[in-house]
Amino acid sequence: MPGTRNITFGGKKGVCTSDEAIDYGTLPKFPSKPPGLFGLFVEENFSKVQSGVAEGKSATDIRTELSIKWKSLSSVEKAHLKHKHDVLKEEYKQEVMNFWKGLNPERRVLLEKSQGPKLRQLAHARRELLGYPEKPPSPFLLFVQKNAKNVNASSVIERTKILEADA
Repeated sequence: MPGTRNITFGGKKGVCTSDEAIDYGTLPKFPSKPPGLFGLFVEENFSKVQSGVAEGKSATDIRTELSIKWKSLSSVEKAHLKHKHDVLKEEYKQEVMNFWKGLNPERRVLLEKSQGPKLRQLAHARRELLGYPEKPPSPFLLFVQKNAKNVNASSVIERTKILEADA
């Protein structure tokens, strides 16, 4: 069964899903990325807007109302939200760094097997937070960027086929 494995808890052996292993403390929980500015605004104001909207309105109506309120926010209120967002981003950065410091090789292997995509996403976030330089583009990508302007084709696929033939 995908996502399950044999794990021992307190001397008892049993099958457990990845999420259960994280809940039981066998594996650490992944830090969750903070919401963006609008997401933070929605978190703070959703219940207020929901109570102000007429009974029986859908979530789409509530989101529309939130969007209208967002557009009418003053720059001072947006700056306040930006400050909160920056604090949350800094806390997230610390959580990511502490998460990586607390991983020993065995746990890293377990997480790679059970939560591979999430772990790779977190590793990418860590490199980004530490300010690692981006990988340079491949030679073929540089060739495409340089020569794509000269090719008249309606779709990206056709343009790529023409460029591959020229390469």
